[in-house]
Amino acid sequence: MNPAELVIRTLKEQEAMHLLPSIIKDLEQELYRNQDIHVTVATALSKTDDDQLHSALTEKWGEHRIILTTDPTILSGMIIAFNGTIVDSSGRSNLATLQQTLNP
Repeated sequence: MNPAELVIRTLKEQEAMHLLPSIIKDLEQELYRNQDIHVTVATALSKTDDDQLHSALTEKWGEHRIILTTDPTILSGMIIAFNGTIVDSSGRSNLATLQQTLNP
């Protein structure tokens, strides 16, 4: 029996199926809280830039662990990935967009 079936069986036995929507909501919130924010930068950030980045990301998405990676192939800027959203302001991406614009 998988965990979901076990929970449902227990709720049925305890005549507590009405609690299922609340349990699902709590699990979704817990899943969201435990997601990491992945940030890729072209060069190492200064302490000031790192602090500003952490502050901005926390303000936008709340308290999460931030995984910072350096990848010089992105040329400049950064790529941020969180909860299925990717924000790509890298130089590599901007150059690719420019190339597509100039060579349709």
